Parts: sequence; structure tokens; C-alpha cells
Amino acid sequence: MVYPPGQGKSGDYLMQLWRDYLEQYAESEGDVNRQIIIGSYHAVEVFASLSMTFDREGRYRELIDRGLGISTKGNAAPEISMTA
Repeated sequence: MVYPPGQGKSGDYLMQLWRDYLEQYAESEGDVNRQIIIGSYHAVEVFASLSMTFDREGRYRELIDRGLGISTKGNAAPEISMTA
């Protein structure tokens, strides 16, 4: 683990990802469903970054990019009401 947080190879990217998450989460104050979607999307971004870190040889890069693309595409789709 690198101390302080935000340092290292991916530090700037991960800190910006964290700031974006906090801003989007705060903008959706009171809308629990939207906050869940925001949290889920950013979790996908973090796991994709972690996967790329572990995949040093790039053997799974296409699969990682495909998964991230599916999530990005779903996040850009028109919102569906989650209420019955």
C-alpha cells in the first residue's frame, strides 16, 4: 500500500475518480436510487483500474475494456424509473 493515498502510478487517476464520485453523490442528495447507480458505476471503474493493474501483460485488456464499455453504455442510457 502506498502512503499517503493518491500517490503512486495510478494515484492521480484514483483521486480524481474519488472526487468525481463524491461530487456526483452529493449532487444526488435525497435520491437514493440515483446514488446507488452512481456508486455502482464508480465501483466498476475502480475494479477495471485494479484489473488493469494486475493484468501487467495485457492479456485481459480487451475483456476489461469490454466490461467497462458495457457499464459506461448503460450509465449513458436514459434513466429508468426504479419505482413501481
